[in-house]
Amino acid sequence: MRLWAGFLLLIFGIPLSWAIEIDQADSATVLILLYDKEGNGLGSGSGFFVTDAGHILTNAHVVADPNIDTIRILGKSMPPYPGSDARIVWVIRDHDAAVLKATKPSAVEPLALLLEKPGKGDKVWALGYPAKQIDNMETFGESLLQAFDATLTSGIVSRIFEGSGDNKYPLIQHTAEISAGNSGGALLDECGIVVGINTFGTVASDKKTDDPDFFAIGSDGLLKLL
Repeated sequence: MRLWAGFLLLIFGIPLSWAIEIDQADSATVLILLYDKEGNGLGSGSGFFVTDAGHILTNAHVVADPNIDTIRILGKSMPPYPGSDARIVWVIRDHDAAVLKATKPSAVEPLALLLEKPGKGDKVWALGYPAKQIDNMETFGESLLQAFDATLTSGIVSRIFEGSGDNKYPLIQHTAEISAGNSGGALLDECGIVVGINTFGTVASDKKTDDPDFFAIGSDGLLKLL
């Protein structure tokens, strides 16, 4: 699992002021499409390259369906549909983390992960492929047969805490809107460094509000797994 010993040097060897352009982060972000043996779609999620060898970090629940036979990845830097095939390298379900490997890795700069927690109130950006983006593409005549970019939303860090039970890992509550399909996508800081993986949203159990809260798994916890 420690495939990324060299990758970690990216963090230590680069000045804090170094910034990744949004365009670069966009290019490193992928749409993950899942199919069964008959070619039926099983769902979708997001992910992002963490090595130049084609390793992609995402959520374990994105690739949890036991009927998955084929995984394809698409995005701004990937070949048009059907894109590139990918395989599962490993899954750690109790941290909701998984690593895939593209069979035809794209020549993009991988994203670096922050070694520490972000600060409360820090600005953050969520980058990924929500399912509603795919619906909008159909509405406006866009096609998976062409290169397309991810959806970017912005917000701030609201709270940082340690989960419990099935969610016993560092969690970041934030206000950058995410929805179904964003799972596995990056949460970025102002320097374009990954501070977390967007994982889920919740709505108040008393139903008095429809405003959801958004959560990402902190990158400081994920780096211990890589």
